[in-house]
Amino acid sequence: MAEILTTSGGYKRITNALTGYIVQPSGANLVPDSGTSTSQYNPDVDWWGGNTGDITSSTSSNGPKVSGNNGKDHWQVNDYGTTGGCYFQDHITGFQFKADQERDGGRTLYVKRIGYTVRDLYSDIIYFYDAKGIMIRTGKGIKTYTVDFDSNTMSKLESTYVFDMLRIQYSSQGGSGSRTSYVQLYNFKFKFATAPSGKQMILPPSRPKNERSQQNRIA
Repeated sequence: MAEILTTSGGYKRITNALTGYIVQPSGANLVPDSGTSTSQYNPDVDWWGGNTGDITSSTSSNGPKVSGNNGKDHWQVNDYGTTGGCYFQDHITGFQFKADQERDGGRTLYVKRIGYTVRDLYSDIIYFYDAKGIMIRTGKGIKTYTVDFDSNTMSKLESTYVFDMLRIQYSSQGGSGSRTSYVQLYNFKFKFATAPSGKQMILPPSRPKNERSQQNRIA
C-alpha cells in the first residue's frame, strides 16, 4: 500500500528510492548537458573498492562506501540508482545527502562533483546535469550536500521525464603523500514540493527501471 506524504513538502527519506550502482569505466566520456559546469567528468580509475550499501540509510555505516590507497591524483565516477527507484516527476524539486569523509590531507578521497540524470518515461533518452560545479577538499568529517533543481531540470520533470540516477565523482586530487581513506554516502532524501490545497501526494513503490512508466507513480 502506498504511503501518504505530508501536504507541506520538504525533505523525506525513502527506503530504496535509489537502488543499484555502477562504477563508470576509466576513460568514460561523461559530459553534462547542462548545469553549473559542463566540463567533462573525467574518471581515470575504476578500481576504488568499498561496498554497495543503501544510500537512503540514516546511518553512515550502512551507506555505500568508496575507499582506496592513493599516491597520485585520481578520479572515479559512481552512479547510484542504476537498477530501480521511485521515479518521481515534478513533485520533487531537489535532493540532499550526507557524505562521511574519513580523513583530510593530501591524496585522501572526497566528493569532487555531484551530478544527476533524468530519463524519459517511455524511451531511453537521458539528460545529465551537473549540480555543484568543481569542488575542493574541505576537511574530514560529515558534510551535507543540498541540490535544488534548476528551471531546465524542472521543465523536463513537468513533461515526460523522471529523476533517474545520482552521479558522484570522487577524487584524491590535491596535496602529496600516499594515504588510504574512504568516503561513505548516506541519508539521501528527496525534497518534495507542497501539495495543492486540499490534496495529498501518494508515494509509489520502488520498482525496477524498466517499470518506471507504470501509472502508480506519485500522484
